[in-house]
Amino acid sequence: MAHTTVTGPAETVLMTSVARRYYLQGESKSDIAARTGLSRFKIARMLDQALAIGLVRIEIGWPGAIDTTLSAAVQEEFDLARAIVVNVRDDDESVVRAGVGAAAAALLTEIVTADDVLGLAWGRSLTAMAAALVRLAPCEVVQLTGALHRDDIQASSVDLVRDVARAGGGAAHYFHIPMIVATPDLARALAEQPEVARALARMGSVTKAFVGIGAWHPGGSTVLDALEAPDVEALSQAGVCAEISGVLIDAAGRPVATPLEDRMIGIRAATLARIKDVTALAYGAEKAGAVRAALDSGLVHSLVLSRDLAAELLRRKADEPLDRTADEQS
Repeated sequence: MAHTTVTGPAETVLMTSVARRYYLQGESKSDIAARTGLSRFKIARMLDQALAIGLVRIEIGWPGAIDTTLSAAVQEEFDLARAIVVNVRDDDESVVRAGVGAAAAALLTEIVTADDVLGLAWGRSLTAMAAALVRLAPCEVVQLTGALHRDDIQASSVDLVRDVARAGGGAAHYFHIPMIVATPDLARALAEQPEVARALARMGSVTKAFVGIGAWHPGGSTVLDALEAPDVEALSQAGVCAEISGVLIDAAGRPVATPLEDRMIGIRAATLARIKDVTALAYGAEKAGAVRAALDSGLVHSLVLSRDLAAELLRRKADEPLDRTADEQS
């Protein structure tokens, strides 16, 4: 709140000098008091008044690839452990994907320790993260999903896990198995293969995971794009709105049980729910609904996202009715 006290020109000049010494030259209040012959308390009041009347303005920012203001807003608004908003627009998908991947790689390096067991799903943004990763603590790395083929991604889920593990020198648990197979019987038989069984068993020990969020429309989900049209239609009718690295959820974030789950090889909702530190990567404002569903699911605790997506999430949040939760449950 601004002070209404009117300062004369001499006092304004003195206040400016005091503020320069304190904020720009790094002098202490005691040193300034000794130089000016004023009390330390008078100096403190002057500095407070300089802020109140706008003589001094403090801006918090970081001149880099992260929009710290949006990051803080998303983190606070959605009560997240971390939110990293990349300061790049969604106009060029390859550019924004690389930006999200680089920010996720930096976060991965920052938060993962040698005591962690790191779980990795697969997707375009996660592949970009692995490509940008330079170093990592020597932790175990576990593959969370089987492989899906996409013409625009050269690296497989196995490559992703091996590359990340190599950056830290830790053990890698991976398997050369598709994420979606033709029948439940085939899925069960493949899950019993030694390398698959070992990786599936280690999923329960994962302490930190990095996953992707898919929106349930063509091009928005690697899972959806791998399915035949009848499967997509059936899942849409069942209420699927999004997927978190193969875990299907509805618009309220509730896991959706479908026959497809019996044909999938990868982490299940119950196992993902036991991981206390899950970071999701996402970009594109059109994914706002899917990301919000993922946040409402409680399965995601941190986000690395693009600026346009962050802005859309906050816009939708501001437009929500106060009784949104009650409306969804009714």
